[in-house]
Amino acid sequence: MATPLPFKIAQTVQQELNAANALFALLQQESDALGSRDTQLLATIIERKNQELVNLAQGANKRFAILTEQKLAHNQQNWMLLLGRCRDEKLLQQWRALEQQIKACKQENETNGKLLTRSQRVLAKLTGVLRGQVENNQELYNRKGSHSAAKRNLTYAQA
Repeated sequence: MATPLPFKIAQTVQQELNAANALFALLQQESDALGSRDTQLLATIIERKNQELVNLAQGANKRFAILTEQKLAHNQQNWMLLLGRCRDEKLLQQWRALEQQIKACKQENETNGKLLTRSQRVLAKLTGVLRGQVENNQELYNRKGSHSAAKRNLTYAQA
């Protein structure tokens, strides 16, 4: 016996919503780990994030399969048409919640990307100082305690 369409859609949306909620929680943990520079925790979070992204992709594939079964093109308009045919307000609310959670995940991921980029720049500058490579526009303090634009490379011992 075939599974009723509304049940199939509800199951798919719920699975995607669960994955999006888990992904959002992982992105928040990632933000904390980036702040504390906990590389071991970051490695674990990245693995778990990848799994949740796979779960979201599987949900999208299920939606495509449902649209294909209904002989509809794979687009947002047809998906909304199918949701409307189900006449289930709870299902529509879950879909809206999923869309909002995906937006929140994207926003959190962008924030984490900015944190990561900033951390990489700081690390590069610190590594440059240790190697004696100073940017020309960077100001350093001299022996007298005043600062002047760096004009030469200094080793860590000289800096």
